Amino acid sequence: MRIIYEPQVDIVRILFNQVQIQESDEVEAGLILDYDRESNVVGLEIMDVSK
Repeated sequence: MRIIYEPQVDIVRILFNQVQIQESDEVEAGLILDYDRESNVVGLEIMDVSK
């Protein structure tokens, strides 16, 4: 697992493994799930995390 904070855009990315992301979907305002080729969740992004 890898956690990355990007202060320039105020986003936290949590990557569960090193699999290449094939698709992303905003499931709620400010919450994006990243999927691999088999539609498994491999990461997530939280926007405006400092709020």
